[in-house]
Amino acid sequence: MYNFPSLIGIVYFLLGLAYLAISIAQVMVIPRNSGVATKIATRIIQSLVGPFLLVLSGLILLIQGWRLDPVLQLQQVFNLILIVYLMIRDILRTRSN
Repeated sequence: MYNFPSLIGIVYFLLGLAYLAISIAQVMVIPRNSGVATKIATRIIQSLVGPFLLVLSGLILLIQGWRLDPVLQLQQVFNLILIVYLMIRDILRTRSN
């Protein structure tokens, strides 16, 4: 029933929801006097745009994933690896600050 791109779409969708929840929690604990307003605004924009794009691309892959060529499937795997790496880096960087 589900093929590999559809499973990647499910992972994108779940990662987008998890990233949204983690981003909201991180924005709520930002000390207001610790940084510049642009740093806070940038983090809020990243917290909204990143998860939205992940959820949207996950839904597209879930619905239309069966049409992908093998080369595009490999590209989606590379994108997934990159997204997971960037999410882990953001989470670890925020915890260290």
